[in-house]
Amino acid sequence: MASLQARITALAQAIGADIKALVNVYMPRAAFGGIPDKTRKMANAQIGAVDAFVSVDGAGTDWPAQSLSTAWWNVFTFGIPGRLSQVAQQVFHTRVAQFWFRHLHDAIWTPWYRHPFTFAETGFLLQDGGVLGYGAGCGGTANQPTNKRMPVTVNKPCGVITMHPEQLSAGASVEFIFSSSALSSAAVLLPVILGYSGYSVVVAYVDTATSVALRLTNNGATRSDPVNISFCILSGAHS
Repeated sequence: MASLQARITALAQAIGADIKALVNVYMPRAAFGGIPDKTRKMANAQIGAVDAFVSVDGAGTDWPAQSLSTAWWNVFTFGIPGRLSQVAQQVFHTRVAQFWFRHLHDAIWTPWYRHPFTFAETGFLLQDGGVLGYGAGCGGTANQPTNKRMPVTVNKPCGVITMHPEQLSAGASVEFIFSSSALSSAAVLLPVILGYSGYSVVVAYVDTATSVALRLTNNGATRSDPVNISFCILSGAHS
């Protein structure tokens, strides 16, 4: 009987230790840090805890980007070693909250990505004056073959079309079909000339749900340029 009681006691202690360990790893604890020190790395933040990273002279080496010399980041790290997630919030100002996210795969942390926020109940507005658009890796490029009237396809929401260097007379215009899987009947295509003065470009007409005709006009002297057209596609809806 005494042996059974001892085994039950040992089992209860083991279960209690396991529960305590789980709580320490997965439940937020009291905040750590709070002392200005930009040499601290967020990669070394406590797992399952809120850790405060503070600086009065710029960002640390693995902190999210910041424009202020003084910063206070509240960082929450959760998961298991080798598969961690981090959420960081910059709280040293009264502007709209900045939330940044990244995760650890084996021994490699991804870059920090910022989540934009809005005061609006519906819709979206960028409140902090930052740039709204597509990031690196979203774009594509294509070179127009043969002549300036040949169709071009770029199945990306943004990118650059390099037109054929066929001669275009002064005051003349030329049209070609541009297709993209990112286009739809409710999408808006914004084309602009990139790096060449004296030219203009507009959407001449809609060809299909996924293609439009672009019209390039030479507003200067007769030239033979491989004109670059930068484009961006904005998704929309009709209802």
